Amino acid sequence: MPAAATTTSSTAKKAAVAAAGATAKKAAPKRRTVSKKAAEVVIKDAVADTSWMDENSVIIDGHMFIFAEEDAAVVTITSEDARMLIGRNTRNRKPSAENLNKIITDLNNGDYVFNGQSISITKTGLIADGQHRLLGCMETGVSIRNVVVTGVDDENVKNVDTGKARTLIDILEYAGEVNTIGLATAIKAIQGWELGERVPGSAPKGKITINTGVEFLRQHPELRDIAREAQGLSKRVPGLTMKQLAILIWAFDRIDEESELDRKAFFEKLIKGSGLAEGDPILALRNFLARDSASAKKATPYHRFAITAKAWNLHRDGAIVGTLKFKAGGEKAEAFPEPM
Repeated sequence: MPAAATTTSSTAKKAAVAAAGATAKKAAPKRRTVSKKAAEVVIKDAVADTSWMDENSVIIDGHMFIFAEEDAAVVTITSEDARMLIGRNTRNRKPSAENLNKIITDLNNGDYVFNGQSISITKTGLIADGQHRLLGCMETGVSIRNVVVTGVDDENVKNVDTGKARTLIDILEYAGEVNTIGLATAIKAIQGWELGERVPGSAPKGKITINTGVEFLRQHPELRDIAREAQGLSKRVPGLTMKQLAILIWAFDRIDEESELDRKAFFEKLIKGSGLAEGDPILALRNFLARDSASAKKATPYHRFAITAKAWNLHRDGAIVGTLKFKAGGEKAEAFPEPM
């Protein structure tokens, strides 16, 4: 028998078994609302149940979809079909309880209508778009009429229109990255820095997008380490945000061959305060941040950011200082101290 026929026969048998099981089960009770945590549990359970899974294809409403091939068809999706597809949802973004409950309400009230919106499946069998509709179908037991599309390139998932705009965090999660919130924060902050943003919000509009963020990470894989290190430092250095620290790590480390080691020593001394003599710019910065933390009228985040960069430059110059000052605004406002 030809290989294609064998695959079809095998898949058809699995589909028949799944259909028989669905017939034997009682209809799922209609649920009115679902929490985000409950939805995540549903996905986890479906992913764990791989007894039905065919790696290359799936049959829905009598139509065989081969994941690697470009195909589209309007089919009726049952709750069991939805469970099979959700079982492939290993790298999609976390569900939104708000979005899911809107769909559940529409399904329970008979208001869910066919509108041509597709459920998209990548060439590797992952759900690119449509997880909330599938979850709603599972939770209510109400079948839905939908277009199913296969053959979507995995790398193009970031371009899928989902109604709720995908973020860089969503795309990083889908790509299997860890620490996605911190990583996305670092990517966007450092992109802004490279585009000349010194004062918050001054980056050129429209230059920082999901696509540019993904490409920036591809070009600079060290951003993963920077994000982790910045998050750790943000818990130990008062007054500086994770975003600011990510920028400083990036900027300091790129100055010369010795600057990375110098930067690590700089922050370690700033945190511990040991071995710092009077006049040391690191001690002056440490005192400034401590006073600011205790003050009712705190410096702006930008002011603290600039003061830190200024202390770094003075440290690199071997300068001796008593106190650190930086005029952030007004007629005689100082330019941001470019790290050197």
